[in-house]
Amino acid sequence: ESWMNKGGGHHMGWRYGTSYSVPYPYLNWKFATNEESWFSDWQKENVYFFIYAHRSSEIKNTFPFFGDIPQGSTYYIADRTALNIVTNAYIYGNKHAQWFYNLFSNKNRNNHWDILYRHFGDKEGEPPDDLPLSRHFPNSAFVIIRDTWDLDDNTLLVFKSSSFYSMVHHHKDQNA
Repeated sequence: ESWMNKGGGHHMGWRYGTSYSVPYPYLNWKFATNEESWFSDWQKENVYFFIYAHRSSEIKNTFPFFGDIPQGSTYYIADRTALNIVTNAYIYGNKHAQWFYNLFSNKNRNNHWDILYRHFGDKEGEPPDDLPLSRHFPNSAFVIIRDTWDLDDNTLLVFKSSSFYSMVHHHKDQNA
Protein backbone atom coordinates (compact mmCIF):
# COMPACT_ATOMS: atom_id res chain seq x y z
CA GLU A 1 0.00 0.00 0.00
CA SER A 2 2.72 2.52 0.81
CA TRP A 3 4.15 2.47 -2.74
CA MET A 4 0.84 2.04 -4.57
CA ASN A 5 -0.84 4.93 -2.75
CA LYS A 6 2.14 7.25 -2.39
CA GLY A 7 0.90 10.79 -2.85
CA GLY A 8 -2.70 9.69 -2.22
CA GLY A 9 -5.21 7.80 -4.28
CA HIS A 10 -5.48 4.20 -5.35
CA HIS A 11 -5.06 2.72 -8.82
CA MET A 12 -8.41 0.90 -8.46
CA GLY A 13 -10.32 4.15 -8.08
CA TRP A 14 -12.79 5.20 -5.42
CA ARG A 15 -14.90 2.15 -4.65
CA TYR A 16 -12.47 -0.77 -4.93
CA GLY A 17 -9.44 1.29 -3.98
CA THR A 18 -11.15 2.46 -0.82
CA SER A 19 -11.86 -1.15 0.12
CA TYR A 20 -8.18 -2.06 -0.21
CA SER A 21 -6.86 0.97 1.66
CA VAL A 22 -9.30 1.00 4.58
CA PRO A 23 -7.51 1.92 7.84
CA TYR A 24 -8.89 -0.87 10.07
CA PRO A 25 -5.57 -2.74 10.54
CA TYR A 26 -3.67 0.51 11.07
CA LEU A 27 -6.12 1.70 13.72
CA ASN A 28 -6.12 -1.71 15.42
CA TRP A 29 -2.33 -1.79 15.52
CA LYS A 30 -2.12 1.77 16.84
CA PHE A 31 -4.50 1.18 19.74
CA ALA A 32 -3.80 -2.49 20.51
CA THR A 33 -0.01 -2.36 20.78
CA ASN A 34 2.73 -0.18 22.17
CA GLU A 35 4.67 -0.60 18.96
CA GLU A 36 5.37 1.95 16.26
CA SER A 37 2.30 3.11 14.33
CA TRP A 38 1.73 1.73 10.84
CA PHE A 39 0.32 5.03 9.62
CA SER A 40 2.51 6.65 6.98
CA ASP A 41 2.66 9.51 4.47
CA TRP A 42 0.41 7.90 1.87
CA GLN A 43 -2.49 7.90 4.33
CA LYS A 44 -1.89 11.55 5.10
CA GLU A 45 -2.48 12.37 1.42
CA ASN A 46 -5.31 9.87 0.85
CA VAL A 47 -8.12 12.27 1.80
CA TYR A 48 -7.28 14.50 -1.18
CA PHE A 49 -8.16 11.70 -3.59
CA PHE A 50 -11.74 11.96 -2.27
CA ILE A 51 -11.87 15.75 -2.03
CA TYR A 52 -10.59 16.37 -5.55
CA ALA A 53 -12.86 13.77 -7.14
CA HIS A 54 -16.06 14.63 -5.33
CA ARG A 55 -18.84 15.34 -7.76
CA SER A 56 -21.81 17.60 -7.21
CA SER A 57 -24.40 16.83 -4.58
CA GLU A 58 -26.93 17.10 -7.42
CA ILE A 59 -25.61 13.80 -8.76
CA LYS A 60 -25.87 12.12 -5.38
CA ASN A 61 -22.41 12.84 -3.97
CA THR A 62 -20.58 10.45 -6.23
CA PHE A 63 -17.01 9.85 -7.25
CA PRO A 64 -15.95 9.02 -10.83
CA PHE A 65 -16.66 5.57 -12.28
CA PHE A 66 -13.70 3.48 -13.47
CA GLY A 67 -13.23 -0.11 -14.60
CA ASP A 68 -16.15 -2.39 -13.84
CA ILE A 69 -17.71 -0.15 -11.21
CA PRO A 70 -21.47 -0.13 -11.78
CA GLN A 71 -22.86 3.34 -12.26
CA GLY A 72 -24.27 4.59 -8.99
CA SER A 73 -22.00 2.51 -6.76
CA THR A 74 -19.51 5.23 -5.94
CA TYR A 75 -21.68 7.30 -3.63
CA TYR A 76 -20.22 8.91 -0.56
CA ILE A 77 -21.73 6.78 2.18
CA ALA A 78 -20.88 6.22 5.83
CA ASP A 79 -18.75 3.18 5.21
CA ARG A 80 -15.08 2.89 4.29
CA THR A 81 -15.10 6.29 2.58
CA ALA A 82 -16.16 8.08 5.75
CA LEU A 83 -13.75 6.01 7.86
CA ASN A 84 -10.81 6.97 5.63
CA ILE A 85 -11.74 10.64 5.90
CA VAL A 86 -12.45 10.81 9.65
CA THR A 87 -9.29 8.79 10.35
CA ASN A 88 -7.26 11.30 8.34
CA ALA A 89 -8.78 14.13 10.35
CA TYR A 90 -8.10 12.29 13.61
CA ILE A 91 -4.58 10.94 13.04
CA TYR A 92 -3.18 13.96 11.16
CA GLY A 93 -5.46 16.79 12.30
CA ASN A 94 -6.12 17.54 8.63
CA LYS A 95 -8.42 20.58 8.44
CA HIS A 96 -9.58 19.71 4.89
CA ALA A 97 -10.54 16.21 6.07
CA GLN A 98 -12.50 17.74 8.96
CA TRP A 99 -14.38 20.01 6.54
CA PHE A 100 -15.11 17.16 4.11
CA TYR A 101 -16.33 14.83 6.86
CA ASN A 102 -18.51 17.59 8.34
CA LEU A 103 -19.97 18.29 4.90
CA PHE A 104 -21.76 14.93 5.07
CA SER A 105 -21.96 14.31 8.79
CA ASN A 106 -25.66 15.10 9.17
CA LYS A 107 -26.72 12.84 6.28
CA ASN A 108 -24.25 10.00 6.59
CA ARG A 109 -23.34 9.77 10.24
CA ASN A 110 -21.75 6.57 11.51
CA ASN A 111 -21.96 7.09 15.26
CA HIS A 112 -19.33 4.64 16.48
CA TRP A 113 -16.72 6.23 14.21
CA ASP A 114 -17.80 9.65 15.46
CA ILE A 115 -17.36 8.52 19.05
CA LEU A 116 -13.95 6.97 18.41
CA TYR A 117 -12.34 9.34 15.91
CA ARG A 118 -14.31 12.56 15.48
CA HIS A 119 -12.53 14.81 17.94
CA PHE A 120 -13.51 18.02 16.17
CA GLY A 121 -16.67 20.11 16.06
CA ASP A 122 -19.38 20.42 13.41
CA LYS A 123 -18.05 23.83 12.33
CA GLU A 124 -14.34 22.92 12.31
CA GLY A 125 -12.25 22.36 9.24
CA GLU A 126 -11.28 24.35 6.17
CA PRO A 127 -12.84 24.13 2.70
CA PRO A 128 -10.37 23.30 -0.08
CA ASP A 129 -10.47 26.83 -1.53
CA ASP A 130 -6.75 27.25 -0.80
CA LEU A 131 -5.83 24.13 -2.80
CA PRO A 132 -4.85 24.18 -6.49
CA LEU A 133 -7.63 23.15 -8.89
CA SER A 134 -5.65 20.17 -10.18
CA ARG A 135 -3.70 17.41 -8.56
CA HIS A 136 -1.58 14.52 -9.76
CA PHE A 137 -1.71 11.33 -7.71
CA PRO A 138 1.52 9.85 -9.09
CA ASN A 139 1.69 6.14 -8.27
CA SER A 140 -2.05 5.58 -8.43
CA ALA A 141 -1.80 7.26 -11.85
CA PHE A 142 -4.71 9.69 -11.66
CA VAL A 143 -4.82 13.36 -12.56
CA ILE A 144 -7.88 15.27 -11.42
CA ILE A 145 -8.69 18.75 -12.68
CA ARG A 146 -11.55 20.93 -11.48
CA ASP A 147 -12.65 24.33 -12.72
CA THR A 148 -13.87 25.46 -9.28
CA TRP A 149 -14.26 24.30 -5.69
CA ASP A 150 -17.99 25.02 -5.86
CA LEU A 151 -19.23 21.47 -5.30
CA ASP A 152 -22.66 22.16 -6.77
CA ASP A 153 -21.54 23.80 -10.00
CA ASN A 154 -18.28 22.50 -11.43
CA THR A 155 -16.63 20.63 -14.25
CA LEU A 156 -14.44 17.69 -13.32
CA LEU A 157 -11.86 16.02 -15.55
CA VAL A 158 -10.28 12.75 -14.40
CA PHE A 159 -7.47 11.11 -16.35
CA LYS A 160 -5.91 7.73 -15.59
CA SER A 161 -2.62 6.50 -17.02
CA SER A 162 -0.87 3.81 -14.96
CA SER A 163 2.71 2.80 -15.60
CA PHE A 164 1.91 -0.75 -14.46
CA TYR A 165 -0.77 -3.40 -14.84
CA SER A 166 -2.31 -5.37 -12.01
CA MET A 167 -4.63 -8.36 -12.22
CA VAL A 168 -7.08 -6.90 -9.71
CA HIS A 169 -9.60 -4.40 -11.12
CA HIS A 170 -7.17 -2.88 -13.57
CA HIS A 171 -9.24 -2.67 -16.70
CA LYS A 172 -9.12 -1.11 -20.14
CA ASP A 173 -9.50 2.32 -18.64
CA GLN A 174 -5.87 3.30 -19.22
CA ASN A 175 -5.52 6.72 -20.76
CA ALA A 176 -9.24 7.28 -20.26
